[in-house]
Amino acid sequence: ASEMLGASLGARTDGPGVAPLRAWLALLSRLHGIDEASRRDRSEPHVEYESRRWVLAFNLALNVASATELLVARALDGEDRSPEASRAARGAFWGGAAALLEWLAARKGTHEWRRVSAGSAAARSLEGVEPHDPDVVLMDVCSMPVSLHLPLHRFVAAVALRAAAAGLDPLPPLSKASRGDRRRARAAARSLAELSDDDDEPSAERTAASRTLGATDIKDLFQDAAMDDAQELDAAAAAADDDVDEAADEAARDALGRALADHPLRALAYGAHVNAGLWRRNGHATLSTALSYASPPLCHSLRDCDVAAVQLACVASGAERVAALCLQRFCVDRYLLAPTEAP
Repeated sequence: ASEMLGASLGARTDGPGVAPLRAWLALLSRLHGIDEASRRDRSEPHVEYESRRWVLAFNLALNVASATELLVARALDGEDRSPEASRAARGAFWGGAAALLEWLAARKGTHEWRRVSAGSAAARSLEGVEPHDPDVVLMDVCSMPVSLHLPLHRFVAAVALRAAAAGLDPLPPLSKASRGDRRRARAAARSLAELSDDDDEPSAERTAASRTLGATDIKDLFQDAAMDDAQELDAAAAAADDDVDEAADEAARDALGRALADHPLRALAYGAHVNAGLWRRNGHATLSTALSYASPPLCHSLRDCDVAAVQLACVASGAERVAALCLQRFCVDRYLLAPTEAP
């Protein structure tokens, strides 16, 4: 591994496209969303077999979280505000953000990210969605799969927190990112903006994108990352220096805001619902996962990072949108009355 890291570091040294970072983000992508759970409703029996699979998932997630925290701490040390530190912060942030948006784009149309118009038949099947609302990402924590393991979200949140502590911009503009990360973020944002009103069947692309860590050769991650860096260098050398597209950058920032809020709110809602006794038919394993997620010291690497991701989403896309999404993910919007005009 040390030889691969040493060889790959020669490709680029400006932060966002360094092959080891790219490979680490690819590894986090393989772990993102593992060990999903779905709530058993009143029509289903109580779970009969208490699985211990969640313990393995948490052990792996905590080890990965520790490595991420160390990586970010080494890259952004203390109160260094030098151009090198600022470049490292931008590179780590938009490298992680681009990886997150690409992960979602690869699963577009599934329960991970199915964006539909509010007037579609799929949206009308959910409670609390009004026809005059804007488009929505279909998700019901009470009936759809939820995962507590979101290493890409937590990587981006950790970078933003560390940058803010060092006096740097926690949400740097996309125009300051590397050309490769800028291109990847814009392309993924365009894909996520598409509606899936009539898309009911998962495509072959989504099936291929759902590869697990067990199907991944770790060596391939580094080789693929080094190859991407070499191709990006060739493209940068042939491209013009002027790559300004404010509309695309704004769309990518908006997509990132929605992405940073959605899955962390699902995890937070899961914990709240379990604590409220809504998942009792799922057994003690579910109670244990919620307790581990929200209790110290584990919560510092799990729940607290999710809260930070939601806060960052407020900065990226506005607190009003995040507040509305919070009501949806906690499944309380269906109990609110529609606003009425005064006579």
